[in-house]
Amino acid sequence: MNKYNDINELINLLEIKKDKVIEDAKKERLECIARVDALRIGAKTFEDEVILKYIELRNIAGTVNHFKSLGVKSKSGRVYSPTDVSSLIKEACSEVNEVLLRIATDILNGNKDALKKRSRYL
Repeated sequence: MNKYNDINELINLLEIKKDKVIEDAKKERLECIARVDALRIGAKTFEDEVILKYIELRNIAGTVNHFKSLGVKSKSGRVYSPTDVSSLIKEACSEVNEVLLRIATDILNGNKDALKKRSRYL
């Protein structure tokens, strides 16, 4: 009798886990759809353009070099710097599309994680 109770509990746990996996997959799919839509829409503001360029290049230095080559200056009137780009990504800005900001934050965090992993082996 005890074996059957254990098996039934195991089946119930597996059903709960299966439902959670399906629910998580649906959330991830919706997130992916939102991200694709945001990328299709493109930049509406200059800040969106900076974030899109960062998403494309996947590094801050490349993004800064792109805007330096265009001669674009920051709001303070100086040449765009890595600090400007990283602060735009890290600080919530009402002028930036929320989904684009989330993508950029994920890339930034992924780059930091990769750097930490590489530094462990050096």
